[in-house]
Amino acid sequence: MCDISIWEEIFKIYVNCMSYIIFCVFRLSLKGAKKMKTAKQVLACMAVVSLLVASQTGAMEFEWAVIGDAGNEFDTNSDPERYGYGSVNYEYRISKFEVTNAQYIEFLNAVGAAPDGSDGLYVPSSLHPTYLGIVYDGTFKLQTHTEDNQNTGYYFYENKPVTHVTFCDALRFVNWLNSGNTENGAYMFVNGNLVPDYYNGALRNPSATYWLPSEDEWYKAAYYDPATEEYYEYPTGSNTAPVSEAPPGATNGGENSANYKDGVHAVTTDPPLTDVGAYYNADSPYGTSDQGGSLWEWNEAILTGQYRVLRGGSFNGSASHMSATWRDGDYFLSEGPSVGFRIASEYDIDGETAIPEPLSLILTGFSAFGLFVRKMSSQGRCPRE
Repeated sequence: MCDISIWEEIFKIYVNCMSYIIFCVFRLSLKGAKKMKTAKQVLACMAVVSLLVASQTGAMEFEWAVIGDAGNEFDTNSDPERYGYGSVNYEYRISKFEVTNAQYIEFLNAVGAAPDGSDGLYVPSSLHPTYLGIVYDGTFKLQTHTEDNQNTGYYFYENKPVTHVTFCDALRFVNWLNSGNTENGAYMFVNGNLVPDYYNGALRNPSATYWLPSEDEWYKAAYYDPATEEYYEYPTGSNTAPVSEAPPGATNGGENSANYKDGVHAVTTDPPLTDVGAYYNADSPYGTSDQGGSLWEWNEAILTGQYRVLRGGSFNGSASHMSATWRDGDYFLSEGPSVGFRIASEYDIDGETAIPEPLSLILTGFSAFGLFVRKMSSQGRCPRE
């Protein structure tokens, strides 16, 4: 990624140009030469912004599972937590792994998150010294700690899934992947409020390249088998509960193993998390890892009111939590040691995320302007100020 100070200068230019463009929109109502002159000025300003941003783009890499079989039938199991879920009428991709600490650190540094957590994007590690793998020392970086109580040496956080992320944190992460900023891209925030509001759901930008999975997208990737056109009970391609054991799993070659608590934790580290993809023989039929156990994962769906849906169970949960029959949720601003997320994406793009795309940066600026003039609900603020 590029240096943050460079991005700050680019952002200032972007804001100035967008302000000028907005002013020019009103001038375009003039006729004749003035109208043509104004239009040329607008295009010139947009070109400058595009060139500046294009010269400073970086990339974040993800491994993807391609979810095809568009138009698959929904789950017809009679259980109310299963029936009707999983049908998706388009192809898409979902990240093979949960978002890691290393990826989230890149995000925090790029957007200039508040070290004290006052903007809601970061929980200071002093509050949860072992579970939080991110510390601030001039920049956000990985921490390490010695597992004295386990006598197993150092615990490395880089490829562990990021924890203590709220629903809003997840939305802002994917916004950044799309537009380079936290407040628009896939979802729109205005004055800390999600548009339209927290009770009606996150309105996904249909032109977004990256987003938080819908419940159907998440469910299909976890449980659907395109070969049999049926849904499994567990996201390891099995109707039998996975074995709780250390990765990669010794039982039957680890084909049905996961990180969850069956009386005791599957792993003995503190915290009891593994690197993403550690159970490499226990993927879903589509090839996703850790959709059962590891961390509960946010998706777009509403459970009730301001509570968002979580699926998949965690290292601290039971086997039943990983089942397709278990649908849970939490308050949209809640965070904890057993909650994380993964992302979804368009099907027909390259395997790298350009951050940001110049055109999307400009278009989202126009989108933000259009939405700012609407009357926004003040319910359910999601701090990022």
